[in-house]
Formats: sequence, C-alpha cells, structure tokens
Amino acid sequence: MLDFGLCLKGANQSGRKIRFVVDYKSLAFEPKVSKAMLSRYGFIHNIPRRRFSILVDSNKVYRCDFTTKLITDDPISEVFYNDVLEANKNALMTSEMLKPFFSYYVMDEKGMDLPGVPGIDDLKSATGLDQISDTFDALFLPILIGVGIYFGYPYFKKRKGKK
Repeated sequence: MLDFGLCLKGANQSGRKIRFVVDYKSLAFEPKVSKAMLSRYGFIHNIPRRRFSILVDSNKVYRCDFTTKLITDDPISEVFYNDVLEANKNALMTSEMLKPFFSYYVMDEKGMDLPGVPGIDDLKSATGLDQISDTFDALFLPILIGVGIYFGYPYFKKRKGKK
C-alpha cells in the first residue's frame, strides 16, 4: 500500500475528478511510457510539469482533517505507480533504486495545480464547505466550554466567597 504520511481521514471527495500523480522532477533522464501505463483510465503525460497522472475513483479519495492533503485508497494508484517503476527500470537501476526519483500525490483536477494547496473551487465545493463546517463544529464546542470556564471561574469563586 502506498504511504501518504500521517493523515486523519476526513471528508470524502466523491463527485469530483481526482488524479493520482507520479512526479519525476528529480529524474535525470526522460522516462519511458509503457503500454500498461497508456491503458490506464485518464492517463496524461504532462511533459512541461514532468509528471504522469491517471484518474482514480473519487469515492475512494479523502481529504485529511486539518490539512488540504488528499489521499486515496484506490488500488489502481499503487498498480499505476508500480507500472511506472517497471517501465523505467533498466540494466543499471532496479525498481527499488528508482523509488527516490519518483514522488506521488493526489490532486483535484479543478483545484490549484500544486499539491497540498487548495484552490477556490476546493473551498466553494460542497465537500469543501462540509469539511469546513465539520471542522468548525468539532472545534467550536470545546473552545466555547474552555472560554466559559476561563471567564466563569473567577465570577464563581467571587460569588462562592461572599456566602
């Protein structure tokens, strides 16, 4: 399974076009494209940005809580990543040796073109608004209770002391 780092799964991103991206900016040579890679749904080879991408099932994509990072549980992402490694291994470099040269992330097709940076469409979308609302609801009540205790305790102590 691909490791996207520490993430608390939050809002599901269903109904949006989501891409799994394999970035090869640190690769010294131009990578090869195999038939297996070309056969994947929504394959795009973006040469100026030095990356490959495919569309993944948006029902298996989640936005991490308290961040803008997207992660996917779609098994096709791992298959595609392995296809990229297999296509580019040669006599000198194995798939394991190539892993540091290929990074991967998940991005929203309508969002900003930078990983981890939300666009205005991300914030205005139904899932974006739901996530903001859920995060606000989850944080608002404990903060309200804390503020009430902080400002209410001196008043309570003063009232208790007068009796």
